[in-house]
Amino acid sequence: MSFFGGGAVVQATTIGGHHATPFNPASAGQTYYFGYPHDLGAITVTSVGLRGFRFPYAGKVIAANLTIYVGGETPATGQGPGAAVGIYNKATTTFSSFGFASLSWGSAWQAFASSELSIDVNAANSYAFSVIVPPHTVPPTAVRHYCNLFFVRL
Repeated sequence: MSFFGGGAVVQATTIGGHHATPFNPASAGQTYYFGYPHDLGAITVTSVGLRGFRFPYAGKVIAANLTIYVGGETPATGQGPGAAVGIYNKATTTFSSFGFASLSWGSAWQAFASSELSIDVNAANSYAFSVIVPPHTVPPTAVRHYCNLFFVRL
């Protein structure tokens, strides 16, 4: 991916993350984390200390895409407010949302993209992908998340 920055074409680097085993989010809503190593067990990781990743250099996240796959027989119904996906900086305890509009777990496949991001990152801090699943009347089952970040060197 490339974009124009200050009149020059700048190449973006990618970082991808996913959790290999599906999870069943709590009906009351919960924040989950994933990163490296890729989760092989069910993603019931609600402690940011258990998963993470680092950027190879200081830069800026300029775009992100996300695919949500609800592989169980139960897509979500009655979703409450507060859904968000982003990255969590473990050192500063800062959450940076990717701003995906209409984020939902209500059907088998959902795809989201955001190309107007400007999230500063560095090589010194650890980060984790953060998924804020809001309350649902009926929560989804067997959920997987796949996310790619596009970032450039500062």
